[in-house]
Amino acid sequence: KKTQKENLESNPKRVELLRDSFLSFVEWEVMDQEIQVLEKVTKEDVVRVANKYFGEDYVVGFRVDQQHVLPSIEKPKIDPLEIDPDKQSAFMKEVEEIPFNPFEPDFIESGKDFVSKEIADGITLVHVSNPLNDLFGIEVRMGIGSDHEPMLPYLKRMLSRSGAGEISSEDLKIEWYKLATDFGFAVRQHYSSFSLNGLDENFEESLDLVEKHLLSPTLLSDTWEKTKEILLSERDDEQKDPRALSNALAHFHRYGQNSRFRKRPSDADLNASTPQNLGTLITDLLAVNRTILYFGPRSVEEIEKTILEGMIGQKPTKETPPFSPDRSFQASKNQVYFLQKEMAQAQVRLEFAVGTYEEEMTPLAQLYNEYFGGGMAGLVFQELREARALAYSAWAHFFTPSRPTEENILVGAIGCQADKTIEAVNAFMELLDNMPINQTRWESAYSSILSTYRTNPSKSRSIPGFVFDYNALGLQEDPRKNRYQKIQKVQIDDLKNFYEQKIQPQSILVSIVGDSDKIDLQELEKIGKVTAIRPEELFRR
Repeated sequence: KKTQKENLESNPKRVELLRDSFLSFVEWEVMDQEIQVLEKVTKEDVVRVANKYFGEDYVVGFRVDQQHVLPSIEKPKIDPLEIDPDKQSAFMKEVEEIPFNPFEPDFIESGKDFVSKEIADGITLVHVSNPLNDLFGIEVRMGIGSDHEPMLPYLKRMLSRSGAGEISSEDLKIEWYKLATDFGFAVRQHYSSFSLNGLDENFEESLDLVEKHLLSPTLLSDTWEKTKEILLSERDDEQKDPRALSNALAHFHRYGQNSRFRKRPSDADLNASTPQNLGTLITDLLAVNRTILYFGPRSVEEIEKTILEGMIGQKPTKETPPFSPDRSFQASKNQVYFLQKEMAQAQVRLEFAVGTYEEEMTPLAQLYNEYFGGGMAGLVFQELREARALAYSAWAHFFTPSRPTEENILVGAIGCQADKTIEAVNAFMELLDNMPINQTRWESAYSSILSTYRTNPSKSRSIPGFVFDYNALGLQEDPRKNRYQKIQKVQIDDLKNFYEQKIQPQSILVSIVGDSDKIDLQELEKIGKVTAIRPEELFRR
């Protein structure tokens, strides 16, 4: 019931329901009444159908941790394609000639779309009314994250297995199910949060249950011991997983010993942890400043009153700890970190930092992303995958940070056949060093980014989090309005200047996980000084 109501808030989900109705030859009236019909189904009905259709058959799969021997296939010769961005098919021309009136973008405003207020010292409420149904969502963000307390991700694992007071772990899941409420606990770099999503009729009961869960988590020692075994096994697996290795290698190249994989708790720390000492972290979280994000049918006055009467309305007793942003290694020239792993593909990352956050630069960064890395139409995908068949996957993105003192970082990634690694990296670096500026490609990127602003208004459910995010950047109003106005005035020369000043001069950190039997390391030296890295250097154990 809750899921269907939530799905009907979204146009894509509405279309999916219409599609399913059509493809299933089910009248819309019948599809629309599905929940009312299911509410009449009894437990006896479910048992009867299960006994009738589900027999004793079962399938078991076993994982064998061994090297898979692949058959040898002769590599075909593939001629590169000449992609002319100025050419246009007759069909595309016909589509573009269809007259239309462009949408005007919709930006959110305080007082109209949301209310943000400090309801007590250190407690901020962002309230958005739900205009569609009786569902609520509430999230409490507390100013301590994994960078402040590395054990917090393991608190999350503990909470997922714990009970609440006298309620066992299994029964707690049943209680959440009865209330039709989803409980979630998340740990981010800057903050931790817990959230509830459900039916408004069960709002108070859901708050009472989450209070009991957080203030009185119960977990048998045996259960936590088994959980620690699973966590340690996951750590063993990550040293064999190419994607995990690639991610850790890039972070190590970027931050060295400050990589999040190096700053995490050791195996000894994890083994020494208990449900009791992890539980004390909840007290620390609830002691600092917090922001409460609410979306639902109740008024701001009702929610404020309910909050201040409960656990999440208690006055903070500690200052939020300061956050120290990491700084990327600034190489004077290109350099390569290489991790040897026997595998058919190579995983490649190319990265560099570009100063710290500047709001004035964001519109141009968005345009650059659309032009250079914009999905299948972007320069990287078109040149590396489509034109030259050098990669299975290729993308790039200029990431702007979530806090004012953090860095902008350009990240490029390639997944390719190991024997094409050198060629693929050289082709990617050529795009970074000498990016072609084409008028037709520019016009496509420019119109695409304007269309994104016009056709993607902030949905009501996402507004509280969006307000929190731009406040965290030190902004007081929806930044998209100013960005949109600036983009409308941008010319192709502005993109060229952005590229020449921010991208072209940078030295590149290249991180490769691949098989040295298929990758010529001497050729790799021509790209930059190669440093061999072992998996055990990447992870704290």
